[in-house]
Amino acid sequence: CSRKDCDIPGTYRLPIDFPVPEIMICDEPADGKLFLASIPLRTDPLPARYLIIMENDGTPVFFRKMPANTFDFKKQQNGLLSYFLRQDGIEYFYTLDNTYSVVDSYTTVNGYPLDMHEFLMMPNGHVLMIGDEARTMDLSGVVEGGRTDANVVGSVIQELDGSGNLVFQWRSWEHIDFLDTHVALTRRGIRYSHTNAIEVDVDGNIMISSRNIDEITKIDRDTGEIIWRFGGKGNEFTLVGDTLWFSCQHDIRRLDNGNVMIFDNGNLNDPAESRVLEYDLDEDNRIATVVNEYRREPAMFSPSMGSARKLPGGNMLVGWGNGWEVDVTEVRPDGTVAFEMVFPDRANSYRAFKDDWEGIAAEPYAWADTTGGELWLYFTKFGDQDVDKYFVYRGTSPSPDWKAYVTSGNSVRIRDFEAGETLYFRVTAVDGCGNVSPFSNEVAVTPEFSDEPEVTEALVK
Repeated sequence: CSRKDCDIPGTYRLPIDFPVPEIMICDEPADGKLFLASIPLRTDPLPARYLIIMENDGTPVFFRKMPANTFDFKKQQNGLLSYFLRQDGIEYFYTLDNTYSVVDSYTTVNGYPLDMHEFLMMPNGHVLMIGDEARTMDLSGVVEGGRTDANVVGSVIQELDGSGNLVFQWRSWEHIDFLDTHVALTRRGIRYSHTNAIEVDVDGNIMISSRNIDEITKIDRDTGEIIWRFGGKGNEFTLVGDTLWFSCQHDIRRLDNGNVMIFDNGNLNDPAESRVLEYDLDEDNRIATVVNEYRREPAMFSPSMGSARKLPGGNMLVGWGNGWEVDVTEVRPDGTVAFEMVFPDRANSYRAFKDDWEGIAAEPYAWADTTGGELWLYFTKFGDQDVDKYFVYRGTSPSPDWKAYVTSGNSVRIRDFEAGETLYFRVTAVDGCGNVSPFSNEVAVTPEFSDEPEVTEALVK
């Protein structure tokens, strides 16, 4: 909205650092909300990270600025939202309910650092996560130029029950030789497996995708033994219907029709090109037949990250990860494009999801804007159509308790302050019955300019 329109209820200006997407194609895409977690480039002058839920036309229905890069923001089977966040060296997957309130946090056990690539909540209340297991190895005798102190990292799959107890654990070091990696063994740090996806198969066993060995692996959930290996140096399958093997792939998924779909980053292809592949896997005879393939026109290459998901109506949602030209594409079964968007300045999202969603925030969300030599405070209570007014609290120290403004709109212009003065704000929402919400997030802002009221002397009789 323009500044003068921002006092109209329901209207506000997005944060100045918000990665407003450019919708390139919107041709009757599937219903649902898009779930994205924006990751800026390191060279971005405003490196902001946001959780975002938005409509097909790009209108955000929820957003929240995050303190660090956030990954795998999605809706779980049980209706909760989840995301990964690493802050101050602490790594967790967090869950949110439909009021956008944090419900719980999860991490791996037994001393294995948490990996950000996958978090699955299962119907029985269990969760699946990936951990890292590092070993210091002398590779000088294994490969020419190998280091004597190489840090070689394998992957760990853990299943925890609802009480946080470990009920299943699988370690790549016990089952896959680190020499199966395509990563150069002359490096100091070697993530030899780099597992990036977990899928619970229809028979209850587990499939995983491991980027750095170019392999999909099926694991027996009872014994931990490998059932089969598909792709890479340990491949057991004959490939039919294609001349290219996938490489550096992401997002292994079992489809409703029984086929298996992956996002093939294609780093080892010549030329490098990313695509989505659907396989008919004959697991008994070890035959993999490519039955569908999607390549964007013009060709697209995503060197890392990425996802591919089938939507209920038959369309497919592709998240291009660290690609350049576009970030999200929705494709119909006939290959035509129903939706395509790109973030500005080459920001990206680890994965892209679309799902049904209705949420009403428990409290408002607030942010400040100092562009144009004015200080404005904006706020909204996502999804709530029953807000009658907002109370805005102001102070010069944290947790302000002076109710400085009351407004039926979603913004106030802040006056009466000096340059360099730090101001603190928080907001509550009041519904039509007079019920007051909890406080919003606290906003601290230090304007570089002053906005003092004009004083006029007058003689009064």
